Amino acid sequence: MVQISMFIATAWLLACIHALKTSEPRGGSEPKATLVQMSKLGTTSRTGLRSSHSVILKRKAEHGKFVVNSNTSIAGSASMLSGVVHKTAYYGNIEVGNPPQTITVVFDTGSGNLIVPSESCSDKACRKHKRFDSKKSKSVVQMQADGSAADRDARLDQLTVTFGTGEITGGFLHDDVCIGLLCTPMSFIGSTHESDEPFSSFNFDGVLGLAKAEMTQGPQFSIMDRLSNAGQLRDFVFSVFLSDSNSEDSEITFGEVKKEHMVGDMFWVPVSRKSGY
Repeated sequence: MVQISMFIATAWLLACIHALKTSEPRGGSEPKATLVQMSKLGTTSRTGLRSSHSVILKRKAEHGKFVVNSNTSIAGSASMLSGVVHKTAYYGNIEVGNPPQTITVVFDTGSGNLIVPSESCSDKACRKHKRFDSKKSKSVVQMQADGSAADRDARLDQLTVTFGTGEITGGFLHDDVCIGLLCTPMSFIGSTHESDEPFSSFNFDGVLGLAKAEMTQGPQFSIMDRLSNAGQLRDFVFSVFLSDSNSEDSEITFGEVKKEHMVGDMFWVPVSRKSGY
C-alpha cells in the first residue's frame, strides 16, 4: 500500500495561498497606524498597522510513516522512498491570550481553524508541548459550537478533528490572537484530547488553519477574515517563502507578497470551488 505524507508539496501549498486572494491587491495611499481594540477584558496597549508581518519559520526534517484519510494537510514538502516518508515541516510562533502566551504552530492551508493544546489536556501528546492556560488569560471566553458564549454551568460543546492517523478533541474558546503586531480577538479550539500518534512526535504545539472561511467552524474562526475585518492587513493575502537551505530563512508573510523573494511577475489562478479545494 502506498503511504502518503501528511505534509503537502510546496507547489500545492503556493497554489492554496493564491486561492485566498478574492480581488486584486488593494492599492492607494500608505497605510496609517491603527490602534488595536482587543476584546472587552483585554488591553489596547498593543498596536498594529494596516500593514504586514513576517514570521520566521523553523525547518525540521523528519522521518516516519503516515497515512492520510482526511482532507487535512500540513504545510511542508514530501518525498517517498520504499514506503518511508521523508518530510520537512515548517512552523513558527503566534501569541494567544492576555497576557500573551507563545504557541508554536504549523501553518496549515488544508484546514481553517486554530487548534492549540489546552492546559486541561493530560495526554502525552499535550504534555510534550506548550499548552494554553485559559486561567492565566484575562480576556478568554468559553464558547459553544454555534458561536455563542457558554453559560457558567452549561455543558460545553466539543469537536473532534481527524488528522491522518490521529485525532484531536477539544472545546471552543474566544481570545486575543496575535501574529507579531497583527492582532484580533477570534475563536479557536483548545484540545482536551490528542492521540499519541502522530502528535507526540511533532515539534510544533498546534495548528493554525489558513484555508478559506468555508472550511472553518464559523466566521469567528478564520484568522485571515478576522485580521482583515479589524483593518490589520495591507492586502488580504498571505505568502510563503520556503528555503531548502540552512543559510536562508523560510518565512510566512501576512498582508503582502514580498517581491524580494520573487524571480518574476506574480500571476493569479482562479479556483473551482469556494473552499479553495
